[in-house]
Amino acid sequence: MSDRILVTGATGALGSALTAALGADAEIARRAWRIVTPTRDELDVTNKIKTKYFIRGESPKFLFHCVAPAADADDAASRAVLADGVKIVAQACKDFGARMVLVS
Repeated sequence: MSDRILVTGATGALGSALTAALGADAEIARRAWRIVTPTRDELDVTNKIKTKYFIRGESPKFLFHCVAPAADADDAASRAVLADGVKIVAQACKDFGARMVLVS
């Protein structure tokens, strides 16, 4: 199995640019890293249990956390993504040995 890099928020502006840059990186290609880019439906970072199982199942070596709330999100939804979601993802990374890079 190849090493994995997981990018959350990969459909957003920052996440998609990061994914493109990672995909074009010669060292990543040489090492045959797999770049995993889950959709919001596949990985809801506000759901602790599902996030934990997703990250455990993918077993990434690195996780770039680029999730941002939807433009039309209210304050509670934004807080859930920006505060709770970061804590949930960080704990899952700690639990399963992934190195997390928070991009904000």
